Order: sequence, then C-alpha cells, then structure tokens
Amino acid sequence: MKPSTIAVAKDRLVINLFIRSIEVLTKDKYFHAVCYLVMDWRKKSGIAAVGFLAVLASLVVAVLLGAVVWRTAVVAGDVADMGALASPAQLASPAQVPPSNWLDQYLDKLSAGALISVLQAKGVTEYTLAGKRITIPSPRTEVTPTADIPVGVDPSIHENEPSITVNPTNPKFVVAAFHAIGTGRCAVYRSTDGGLTWSFVTFLPLLFPTDFCSDPVVRYSPNGGIVYAVYMSIRDVDPGEPVVLESDIVVCRSTNNGQSWCTTPVVAIPGGPGRFPDKPWIDVHRFFPGSNTNNRVYVTATVFTPSGPQIEFSRSTNGGLAWSTPAVLASGPVQGSRPIGGRAVAGTTLRAMARLQGFSTSGAGAAETTAQHGTMR
Repeated sequence: MKPSTIAVAKDRLVINLFIRSIEVLTKDKYFHAVCYLVMDWRKKSGIAAVGFLAVLASLVVAVLLGAVVWRTAVVAGDVADMGALASPAQLASPAQVPPSNWLDQYLDKLSAGALISVLQAKGVTEYTLAGKRITIPSPRTEVTPTADIPVGVDPSIHENEPSITVNPTNPKFVVAAFHAIGTGRCAVYRSTDGGLTWSFVTFLPLLFPTDFCSDPVVRYSPNGGIVYAVYMSIRDVDPGEPVVLESDIVVCRSTNNGQSWCTTPVVAIPGGPGRFPDKPWIDVHRFFPGSNTNNRVYVTATVFTPSGPQIEFSRSTNGGLAWSTPAVLASGPVQGSRPIGGRAVAGTTLRAMARLQGFSTSGAGAAETTAQHGTMR
C-alpha cells in the first residue's frame, strides 16, 4: 500500500473514531449524519486532516453549547406563554438579605404543619395561638408508623394535613400522605384494595437529612402512571443563634402506585434569603388523559417575603422531572392557592387556573375571601 494511501486510511480511521465517540456521547445519530456531510465537504475541498479535525471539534463544541442554551431556554420559557398574567419571581440578592427574624411576623399565617416545624426548628416547646396555649411535640422522635391500620389512628404519631389520591384508571390503588408530627417528616401510606386496608410505605425524602417536612399533597397523573407528592422541605440554615429558617417546595414521584418513591426530590418553587414558601398545592389534568396532558403538572404556593406574601406558580411538562421558573400570580394580602388543570371549553387548548385566597388586614381578623385568577396555558 502506498504511503499516501496509508495516510488517507489513517486519517479516515481517526475521523471515524472521533465521530463515533461523539455519537455515543450525544446519543444523536442526526449529528452523526451531519459529521459525514462535513466529511464530504472536506473531501471536495481537500482540507488537511489536522485542519478538518479542528473544524469538526469546533462544530461539536458549537452543537453542545447550542443544546445547553436550547435546554435552558426551554426550562426558563415554560411560563413564557402566560403572557401578562404573571411575572417571574424575584430572589433576594445578598444586598437584600433581611433580618434573621423577619419570618416571625407571619407565624400566625403559616400552615399548621409549617408553624409546628418552624417552632420545632427554633426549639420552642410551647406557643400561644389565638389565645390558646399549644404544646409543641418533640421534633425528632424515631417512630415507624404501624403497618396496615386505618389512616389517622396510629397511637404513636400525631397526623395532620392529610392528602389522598385515587388511581383514575384502577381505583383499587389509593395513596395518602400526611405530616407525621413528632418525626419531622411526612409519611406515605398506600392501599391496594380501594382503601379497605392501609400499609405504611415510607417517609418522603427531604433535600437535606436534617430538614423538616410539612404540607404534603398527592395527585395521580391522568393515566394513573405517576403519583406526585408536593411538600415543604424546611431547614435552619444557621446552626448558631438566632435561628435562620428557609424552605423549598419540592416534588417527589412514584411510578408504581406509591410502592416506592424518588430518592431526591426536585425543587419546584425555591426559597432562599427573604423567601419562605408555604402551603404548596399540586394538580394535573385529571379529566383529560392523553399524550399532551399526562406529563403536565402544576404547583402553586404562598411565598412569604419581608414585604408581604405572594402567590407563585410553577409547572412541569415532563412529569415533574424539571420545573419552570416560578411566576408571581398575585401579591399583597393573599393566603393559599389551588392550581386546577383543565381544558378550554372551545378547542383542545390546555389551561391551568389558580384559585387564590386572601386575608383581611383591617384588624378585624383573618376574614378569608376567594378570588379567581386568569387562565394560563
């Protein structure tokens, strides 16, 4: 074989190995085809192998960077079609970090589970609410719920904030979750006989091992393939004094009717300095199963900030694996929200509606009112 032929074969071997490696890395055969188109251009142009590999490497970098930018744009643009109905939530910058005790002004407006978790994190054993003295249970009692008992009758755990969901395609599967006060966690039970008997499954995972769980809500996907759980993951970010509390709204899911769950939850609405998300709720398109609805999930929460509470909305279009940047639906004297998945009356456009609740600031107490927010795709 002639030296020139050997050199050409060697160049071709190196280039083929390079392209094959990129194909394996990107798992994209279309990119493979593009590389061979470039190879055909190289053959016609007569460019040297070294120069060609440089061009090909540049192409790879451009494509990979483009993929990252595209994915970022998709995730960040999840709420773009909501138009003027919502604005992105603003996270506090270091210069805006509020005093450590800013959340104290909202203690009487937190959900019951969140209030208990916050007081437990603060080391408070008794608390007066609405004139009534409340004893706060120990935060870290290691208790395993009794198996196969009616929900809410465990003698060793105080259950509150229960949520229940039924498989829409097979109603013998029922999943329930509740805040297990005294454990600092949220327990999951399941039934395989339509709710006649129940068995403890697990405690929902938290972002950090020492976090507190509160406010769990569960929902099945329209096709019954996924069970979603949204809840709070609360922590003291400063081990010293004073206690500095933060919270994130997280989502965990099960793909086998609640028998096993994710190992690490995904953040749907983040907290941070000057942000304490509370009262999460989750919904799906329960009455419209289909390829375009089974993976759509909606979450709302009340986010307390030093300047007041606000209702924030986030959505997932891939079954809860990734979530859009939260959008602010309303601010001011707002308390609690419920996202509702549905479909427009005319046509097949998917809609999500958030129902909001407010409270009075007139000094006459927390007289709740309800308000309905606009629709969002």
